[in-house]
Amino acid sequence: MKNLTVLGSTGSIGDSTLSVVAQHPQQFNIVALTANRNVDKILCQAAQFQPEYIVMADDDAAQQTAEGLKKQGQGDINVLSGVEGLEQVASLASV
Repeated sequence: MKNLTVLGSTGSIGDSTLSVVAQHPQQFNIVALTANRNVDKILCQAAQFQPEYIVMADDDAAQQTAEGLKKQGQGDINVLSGVEGLEQVASLASV
């Protein structure tokens, strides 16, 4: 199984990537999803792909995402923000 971090998961290329992943769940594991500000979309993606990490570039969106994850019973997902969060998930050894 291949571990993936999807940068910009709420954009068109990210959508296309996640569509391929959804068609081959036995081949891919989503470790991290990142986005700028689209909280609603990333919450839907989190429900489907169960990542370990979500990074929102915008700090307010990160806080809203963390709150949304708790409401949908996914409070164990690590929510990071900003450039530091992006750097962290982009350099994970498991990916």
